[in-house]
Amino acid sequence: MLNRTVIDSGKLIDNIHTIKSSLPEHCKLAAVIKGDAYGHGMRGIAEILDKESAVEMFVTASFYEATKLYETNINKSTLILNREPVKEIQAVLERCDTPKRKRLLSKVIFSVYSYSGLQDYEELCTDTTVNVHLRLDFESGLKGFDKDDFEKVRNRIGVNGKVKISGIYAHIYPAYSGDEDKTIGEIESYAKIFNSFDSDIRKNLTFHLCSSSLCFQHPEYTFDMVRVGAFMYGIGTGEESDKPAVQEILSVYGTVLKTTELKPGTQTDYSGKMPGNVQKVALLSFGSWDLPFVLLCKDPVVRIRGKLFNIVGIPCMDTCIADITGNDDIIEFDEVQIIGNTFGIRFSDWIDRSMFGFGNCQTLFSGIERIPKVYMEGDDERR
Repeated sequence: MLNRTVIDSGKLIDNIHTIKSSLPEHCKLAAVIKGDAYGHGMRGIAEILDKESAVEMFVTASFYEATKLYETNINKSTLILNREPVKEIQAVLERCDTPKRKRLLSKVIFSVYSYSGLQDYEELCTDTTVNVHLRLDFESGLKGFDKDDFEKVRNRIGVNGKVKISGIYAHIYPAYSGDEDKTIGEIESYAKIFNSFDSDIRKNLTFHLCSSSLCFQHPEYTFDMVRVGAFMYGIGTGEESDKPAVQEILSVYGTVLKTTELKPGTQTDYSGKMPGNVQKVALLSFGSWDLPFVLLCKDPVVRIRGKLFNIVGIPCMDTCIADITGNDDIIEFDEVQIIGNTFGIRFSDWIDRSMFGFGNCQTLFSGIERIPKVYMEGDDERR
């Protein structure tokens, strides 16, 4: 196989166990697989982790992602983070036969952002119970309940009904900006709410505040569950001493289409003439137009036959050019690695070179999404 993305499932499971062993014993782990599992393949990752007892549930961004997930035989439940319009959910469910509709609603947990939103979900409850988690946002109120709105719904928590409130959570945004005082302030505000419930109600609720970074920085606030996303895949490991050691699990491969010696003044792409010291180049393909585009970052390199080579010129569609001057062993159809667990082409190295920061790397994720996936099992590969 030529252009492909390879995911090491063994390392993924090792990462899960490493993270779980670093959490308080009672704490559950929710695996975030939104955005096609950060380019790793949502259904492929879910199939691997569905068998893992260390994973409590999955987390997706949208109901659409969840419907795709349950086209396969996935048994774990899925929390949807986005605020989903009930009418759109109904439209999807109306196209499902009764068994599929009931299965979807039995597996999916919707996020509710407001008191009125909670009332909307009662429209879905014609023949089954709908599970929801309340999403709090006491800071802005835009991405969840504000304090006043939450007080309106408090008396519904723990009451049996067609809409079952099975959890409460928040997302601590100041943690991403490094504002520790504000981070702690928000955490303590939500923790006060969590701790205000009596034990009879509390035992039937799942409380969760922390994502990948916070669960290690503030383990005392992990409560019942943590949501682990990029860190599960070995992405965004950073240099923080409080994080356990995990491994990057993804490798992205392209292909050498052709090699050629350059004549003086040769133009090979949109950039015009190559630098004078570039005497031999390889034309590379990655099977998706936006993967070569990411190689416009600072000092991009790829790995061919165990060596790192600089990218030169400007990418065109799904191809780009590498300077292989002095390397006559590079030939057509050689494997090219753009990302892998090797110094210089690790995901973290790409982030450092791009200067975008992890939060703006969707171009890379979307490019990877369109490349065929291969999942490693020991020394074997499966599609």
